[in-house]
Amino acid sequence: MTLNDVITRVDSLRPNGFTPEEKAEMVSRLDAEAVKDAEGIPASPLFYPQDAEMELYIPFPFDDCYVLYVIAQIDLANADMSLYPNDSGAFNARYTEWRAWQARHRPPRRMEWKGRYLRV
Repeated sequence: MTLNDVITRVDSLRPNGFTPEEKAEMVSRLDAEAVKDAEGIPASPLFYPQDAEMELYIPFPFDDCYVLYVIAQIDLANADMSLYPNDSGAFNARYTEWRAWQARHRPPRRMEWKGRYLRV
């Protein structure tokens, strides 16, 4: 899924007054967190429209995490507390499923001694 796909799906599912740049910032925040969780390294931010066609980190079939996250962030920003708990819960469940799938299907990172500390 690309940044443009996420923005298009969010706009069709939850009409909102946020600009594409603001939604791209939300997606970028989640993408950086996913890279950090999975790889342990920082990720560079995404910018709209320059990175609109860039493939995001979380793969299919878990890529709907991005849509669920942006929808939950829109609810939070709008102080819509009737929708936010459900949407954030849906995002958290899906993100946890992706992390569990990743833990089962990716080899563990190698750890080695470097000086006095164990490094990844």
